[in-house]
Amino acid sequence: MMFYIIVLLLFTLPLSALDTIDINTCYPNCVIGKYLEILEDKSNLLTIEDIRGMDAGRYNRENEIREKDNGRDVSLQRLYALDWKKSESDKPNFGFSSSAYWVQFNVENKKDEPVKYFLELDYAMLDYAHFYYEEGNEIKEIVLGDRISFTKRLIINRNPIFEMKIPTKEKKIFYMKFASQGAVTVPLTAWEPKAFYNYDHNMQMYYGIYFGILLIMAIYNLFLY
Repeated sequence: MMFYIIVLLLFTLPLSALDTIDINTCYPNCVIGKYLEILEDKSNLLTIEDIRGMDAGRYNRENEIREKDNGRDVSLQRLYALDWKKSESDKPNFGFSSSAYWVQFNVENKKDEPVKYFLELDYAMLDYAHFYYEEGNEIKEIVLGDRISFTKRLIINRNPIFEMKIPTKEKKIFYMKFASQGAVTVPLTAWEPKAFYNYDHNMQMYYGIYFGILLIMAIYNLFLY
């Protein structure tokens, strides 16, 4: 009986240990990498329903319990092979991998009014980025990335940009899934919308000047030779 109680308590630890982002302090932005908890899915088969219910972790635990009941001595380390791991990096980088990677993070709005923030994935070459959020009693999904048509983007930008809407004085948990044939890097930044548009406008001007200078130099060199 005590074993089952311990397992139940351990099962509840990852969610309770999840740090919360005070979104009202994100001005102009917050790099949220260290607020993430990460789960590697080597099978690339887990769904958002599995993730939200922790069915994968529960399956491992139930297998472990059955093995214990059969009298076999199995290491508890295997029990938590699929558990969430807290990110230690501002910009998690998993290198080249055939695995899918899930992240979860908590966001709190302490204001007396609902707020909207942008979530920028600052890596345009990632093939697929799935963003899951709760609306009413439903889970909604938005999929962006290098392999997804640009017409799917509500916010036209070289990087995938998602909207986070947090009601008055509420906490919300968001989930994301990443997969790519190339490197899997997930630098995530929460932006106050006006600050993001100002930043993006300045970057567009910078790139315009930079490539304009390159074009002038190329034309100049053509006349020289």
